[in-house]
Amino acid sequence: MNGRQGFDSGGVPVHREKNRYAGTEILRLLEEARNYNAHIVRLIERNLEGARRLLDFGAGAGTFAKLLRARGYEIICVEPDLSLAASLKRDGFEAHPDFSAFENGSLDSAFSLNVLEHIADDGRALGELAARIAKGGRIFLYVPAFPWLWTSLDDKVGHKRRYTKRALTELAWSQGLEVTATGYADCLGVGAAVLFKLFGNDEGRLSSAGVRAYDRFLTPLSTVLDRVFHSIAGKNVWLVCRKR
Repeated sequence: MNGRQGFDSGGVPVHREKNRYAGTEILRLLEEARNYNAHIVRLIERNLEGARRLLDFGAGAGTFAKLLRARGYEIICVEPDLSLAASLKRDGFEAHPDFSAFENGSLDSAFSLNVLEHIADDGRALGELAARIAKGGRIFLYVPAFPWLWTSLDDKVGHKRRYTKRALTELAWSQGLEVTATGYADCLGVGAAVLFKLFGNDEGRLSSAGVRAYDRFLTPLSTVLDRVFHSIAGKNVWLVCRKR
């Protein structure tokens, strides 16, 4: 879950100190989900194979930028939250508040993890991102799945929507992108989200112990089960698209 406030009403990142991301504490908490984060990294590597220079759109606390850099990738970050961007720079990343630093077609490929659901005009934001990608380059998107899984956590971090495979595919098509693969992830997370919806708190609080326990005992099993259920169910949905 990466940080998202600091975008204008049309979806373009803007440099605003007053729009700090409300879910920063959750970003830090989810850094502890090592198995889950490693699974997302594997998805990125599998679907962006061959690309070595990647843009992280909505880099947040840099959790995935750091993991991918450690695996030999050059990561450039776009992060409009000033505090998070400053932290990224301290960690040695090239970080920008918006897309203005990049010429059209200047980047190899990109990924965006739990970002588009925060943006009012997600189509415009994706279009701005796609414009910076070279022809033939790919974009990996990862967002929350299924509107019926909405909980107080979505409210807390400022989500505007959750997606289905169809909705995410149509979003990519609307920007002239070719969809090459899509699927759901974390099938056991559906049950966890339902339990949180029924018995969780109204403030959208997550406990560190709960995150660590889920990651240690259930994420490995969920990752295996995703091989069977990726086409029908998961707490998140991912998509890979190519710039024509």
